[in-house]
Amino acid sequence: MKKLAFLFLFSCLILGCNVKSPYKYEIHGYVLVKGDTMPAIWYTDNYLMYDDSIVYYNSDSSMVSIKPPYVLYENK
Repeated sequence: MKKLAFLFLFSCLILGCNVKSPYKYEIHGYVLVKGDTMPAIWYTDNYLMYDDSIVYYNSDSSMVSIKPPYVLYENK
């Protein structure tokens, strides 16, 4: 019975958390790793569009260019 009560309370705690992203935009795309494509997610507060790519700057001022296919989400 104690395990059931613990499981119930733990589930309520986990499911009750509404975590909001601190970033304004979320970009889902792909990166090339050892000749294979892997899914990737980037988070940023601002971006630029160049032709068909998205470009943003990291906190260390390095530029990141994301080629299509990608999906851009705006977090509210």
